[in-house]
Amino acid sequence: QLVLFKYPDGFIALLKSRDQRAWERLSKDTAEPLFKIIRHTLRNASHETSKATCCDILQEAMMSFSKTETLNRIRLDSRIYPYLKAICVFKAFDRIRQNIAEERYAVPGELKEDDPQSVDNSFLADPVRESVDIKIMQELVNKVVSALSERERLIVKFCWQDKMSHAKASIITGVSRNTVSAILKRTKVRITEEINKYDKN
Repeated sequence: QLVLFKYPDGFIALLKSRDQRAWERLSKDTAEPLFKIIRHTLRNASHETSKATCCDILQEAMMSFSKTETLNRIRLDSRIYPYLKAICVFKAFDRIRQNIAEERYAVPGELKEDDPQSVDNSFLADPVRESVDIKIMQELVNKVVSALSERERLIVKFCWQDKMSHAKASIITGVSRNTVSAILKRTKVRITEEINKYDKN
């Protein structure tokens, strides 16, 4: 959920994917500090800011960026803002804003039993999903997902809960589509193994 603002490479890849020609005017040296300021703005948003629209927060970040003394040499023009505005289409951004509003900005991918954002089990085949009690099933799913790396957990949440396409998850996390698919397939196999193991006991 938070990977877009945790990994500069994913942020830069998203900007680059929007317009190759315009990207040539936005160097990596420009994008990385801008990324850091946006992340800082989100993490330290006031109660009023948390109620603002995505574009409001991005605008605030842009203003902070333009006022940063060490970055005065970087000329910001209207070409950059549309890139940032485009980020708003991703549920990842809305979830960050929601977490700020609820004052529960957690470790990315952290799963709690009572967390409504916890990964569900709807991606499993019906026979597998119906083989154990729903609560036990959720515990087994969370057990496997919690053992994944941070980036793997985020990919699982993006694709299985937010219903994000593999292509978008690939752009945000900075890994290939094949890697995204492999992570999801491997995780599904592990969950199925845990369920079968539980059934035998």
